[in-house]
Amino acid sequence: MKRSISTPQKQPSTTKTTTTSYILVCDARCLPFPDCSIDLVFSSPPYVNARTYGIDGRRDRGEWVEWMLKVTQVGLRVCRGPVPWGVGGVTHDRFYWPGCEGLVWEWRKHGGEHHLHRPCFRHRVGICASSGDDWFRSDVEFIHCFKRPGPLPWPDNIVMGHPPKRKPGGGISHRLTNGRRRNKIQRGSHRPPEIAGPGNLISVKVGGGHMAHALAHENRAPFPEALAECFVRSLCPPKRKVLESLRRIGDDRGRRTQGRTLGDHAGQAPVSGGDRGEAACGGRAEL
Repeated sequence: MKRSISTPQKQPSTTKTTTTSYILVCDARCLPFPDCSIDLVFSSPPYVNARTYGIDGRRDRGEWVEWMLKVTQVGLRVCRGPVPWGVGGVTHDRFYWPGCEGLVWEWRKHGGEHHLHRPCFRHRVGICASSGDDWFRSDVEFIHCFKRPGPLPWPDNIVMGHPPKRKPGGGISHRLTNGRRRNKIQRGSHRPPEIAGPGNLISVKVGGGHMAHALAHENRAPFPEALAECFVRSLCPPKRKVLESLRRIGDDRGRRTQGRTLGDHAGQAPVSGGDRGEAACGGRAEL
């Protein structure tokens, strides 16, 4: 049976672990944390003008990019590690708004300390209406990773992996810039790793009780626990700090909905979004 890379089998813990979590009401463009005091910032910002979250949070494409540039710069200031955002564009009148792509391009244009990793993609079965009547259903969303120059301070890019499914085949080869093929490793000399990396297509289940907490379904745009788990376990050291800097506030009936705060294991993340809203800070417990 095919298993999602974001929901690995876990061994039962023999030791009790505790973490401290708290929620702040603040502006995501002015976080009250010292420089490099957080190990990972992970969140899902509003998708351009798709939601207002009860605080009149609509922005056009240009306004959203400018706002997210400030939010990302502040996120990277307080974080010693990377800042991954789960983002997506919107379509209006059969016209796709490339807000998240614009954010990445403007970030790169700033140069200097403004570096990027190759994006990941969240895969789920999209809403049927997202295809309209003349295009394909939207089944993937971007996860763009903003960072400083150089290697990440604490990566574990195989923790969500699995043993290789197949034995080595022929010799490994690649093509040079002139198009010529070059065999890098001779046939039979390649030894596969014990654990294969999961790749940057992250498949997670949504809806039907897969959000980790019933309150998440009260939120206007939640994301599943398994998505946060993938990045927390891969990019944050055990017993260190994770910040979810863009908590969405309010549900469709105007109430404040807290979602779930970062808690006793990697991946217990609250639903996200907003402008001046809530920031949730918690720890990753050692698994």
